[in-house]
Amino acid sequence: MTHSRGVSMPAKVMIIGASSGIGKALATQLASEGVNLGLTARRIELLEELQTELTHQFNVQVDILPMDVAHFQKSADGFKVLLTQMGRVDWIIVCAGLGYINPDLDPAKELETIQVNASGFVNLASRAFQYFKEQGGGHFIGVSSIAALHSSRHAPAYNASKALISNYMKALRYKADQEHLNIYITDIRPGFVDTAMAQGDGVFWAASPE
Repeated sequence: MTHSRGVSMPAKVMIIGASSGIGKALATQLASEGVNLGLTARRIELLEELQTELTHQFNVQVDILPMDVAHFQKSADGFKVLLTQMGRVDWIIVCAGLGYINPDLDPAKELETIQVNASGFVNLASRAFQYFKEQGGGHFIGVSSIAALHSSRHAPAYNASKALISNYMKALRYKADQEHLNIYITDIRPGFVDTAMAQGDGVFWAASPE
């Protein structure tokens, strides 16, 4: 891995949304480089499988915690618990999200998307920023999407939620610079990735999570 502005490989990384897709691939990549991990997801059974796999294969410390980012207070409490278990954390990565192809604008699907991708993200991103501010530094990474730059008639709430994520991270970057904080903010914007969220036939240039 290469990092800009002199950011070195972390010793400990928390990944929120690590049971599948990009989050799982990131966990595996980081563990292979000797990074100790704290992993969260809704599906505890998948976390347990990943924990066993990574600890046996790479001999790293892997703490796990079930978390549903749509439940704001519970996820905030879980965030604190996992921080306590891990001790100092160098990077916090938020991968949790969902998306629907929703041409009929089913309100339930639109609102669920906003609740998870936008409100759930802001709840944890703001807490991560405060944690790094109190700690004296760190690196916050959010997995947004190229969808942040475009609207879509097929998935309006998904694209809008990704635009919020990217703009929120831009604001955090401005805040860190203005306050002269040693906090790095990285907005990752993948195109189509071969995960459950890449729905439909003939998805253009879909990359593997790895």
